[in-house]
Amino acid sequence: MDGDRRPAHSERLAEVDVKMRPLNLAIAVAVAGAAPIFLPQFGPGFLGFMLLPIVWWTLRALGLARRIGLEAWSIGLFVVVAIAIVGGAATSGGTYSAGIFFGGVAALLAQATFPRWEWTAGLGLAIVLTVVVIDLALDRSLNAFNITAAAVLGSYLPYVVRRLVDVEQIHRRRAVIDSLTGCLNRRSLEMRIDELEAQAARTGSPIAVISFDIDHFKTVNDEFGHAAGDRVLAGVAYAVRKQLRRFELFYRLGGEEFAVVLPGTDLELATNIALRLRTAVAAESFRDIGVTASFGVVCADAPVTIESLLEDADTLLYRAKAAGRDCVGVFGSDDVLRTMVDSSPAAATAESA
Repeated sequence: MDGDRRPAHSERLAEVDVKMRPLNLAIAVAVAGAAPIFLPQFGPGFLGFMLLPIVWWTLRALGLARRIGLEAWSIGLFVVVAIAIVGGAATSGGTYSAGIFFGGVAALLAQATFPRWEWTAGLGLAIVLTVVVIDLALDRSLNAFNITAAAVLGSYLPYVVRRLVDVEQIHRRRAVIDSLTGCLNRRSLEMRIDELEAQAARTGSPIAVISFDIDHFKTVNDEFGHAAGDRVLAGVAYAVRKQLRRFELFYRLGGEEFAVVLPGTDLELATNIALRLRTAVAAESFRDIGVTASFGVVCADAPVTIESLLEDADTLLYRAKAAGRDCVGVFGSDDVLRTMVDSSPAAATAESA
């Protein structure tokens, strides 16, 4: 079951790594590419330090990141670039060195590792200050322009990059998540239909679909107002979500209509899930507003289309409503169900409407 939750640090790291990878590589090439240009002025020590980022990226190309993990690789990248900048500046011209321009670069690279931009900016500025301290310790003059440029890179750009990444993540979530209920939306289902159908065809496993909507929802809106209706929608979604596992896909298709897609689930299990959801919804009270829901359950073996399953589930849902609501219509059964079943969906434990 998918929900609207804040991405875990490891998940965010993977997303940001994909976005930042071209920029990080370009920066590493720029740092290394600047070294030969300034070699006559600053000597081989500068060249050696400036080549460190390229060496680190070469190790990644050889599979280092996969062996040690993405987070360890990102931390290592930050450390390597910090050493390159500080070492290059210390062994050459200090704050007059071209290397100081890349002082803020380490902050950009750290953005893929550290969750707060303030930490990132602080680390970048710490590198700049380290180079300044080295120059002061060696009684060398400071280049104010280079220091200012590096400070801007170290403090402002990480904030901009983080904001861009956050905005992108928000847009991505809004594109597939219903903001009121936290369920996946219809567009998300449309985006995954081909994948679900191909998976079922490849594995030969069935797909079950549960379609349901809230009984007399228009009456709730008319009597209690749309704000109360929104609370009911959100509350029903939450009650259902608590009953589902992470791989059971929960969608709000529109209005008070919902669907649950259950890959690899047979009709008997899907029926029991629907009955459990019916009980969970009926047990809730939303500020003294009691609600129920009617369900339709279908299942088919591959090859099958999700759209056809949704249509069949809707037909059974309407049959459940015609039978008195607050019940489950099951494919292949002449009864609508209100109690849990132990064997087949048409077992005698089902109560006929």
